[in-house]
Amino acid sequence: MLKNINIQDENKLNLLNMKWQVLFEEIKKSKQNICVIPKNSELLRLLITGEDHRFKFHSGVDVIALIRASWKTLILKQREGGSTIAMQLVRVLTGKYDKTIDRKLEEMFLAYKLTKYVSRQEILSLYLSVAYFGWNMHGISEACKVLKLNLNNLTLEESASLIARLKYPEPKNISEQRNIQIKNRTNYILKRYNTLKIKDKYASF
Repeated sequence: MLKNINIQDENKLNLLNMKWQVLFEEIKKSKQNICVIPKNSELLRLLITGEDHRFKFHSGVDVIALIRASWKTLILKQREGGSTIAMQLVRVLTGKYDKTIDRKLEEMFLAYKLTKYVSRQEILSLYLSVAYFGWNMHGISEACKVLKLNLNNLTLEESASLIARLKYPEPKNISEQRNIQIKNRTNYILKRYNTLKIKDKYASF
């Protein structure tokens, strides 16, 4: 019985490593069209603030965030995500969004591998290059084009409003409710960013 379990575990690990190779090839393709964002860009800092403020401290999986999210979801019945930027990038590139334990564990494994073989600067730029911001806004370049923003000359508020759309993508026909959600999320990100910046704790990389 123990031998069978070991064989099964080894097969699962081999399958995960094969999936990592497929993902890594997809990453290499994505790099050809990557929108490189300067390392000192406020856009990257706001991305970290809004989506993964412990970005520089973990290896693709934020255990603290996952525990908090599980607690709120299971105990308080308040749905909350615990995904890191690396995990979100894996999700977009693999196209897997099913809400199962196996998918989540696979995503965590691939995110861990991602942070080992891809620089953090590239992870951030890659994510912004492929993330969904709303209708006809796949990637930061398209988002700026649709919203008539200059990617190379974004204000702090414009940058925050773009990051806000990662949580509240803009639909084809924008509603007043979604406008309010985006505005509130933008203000939350700016406030959090200024607080973390004052404490010198925002995750530079």
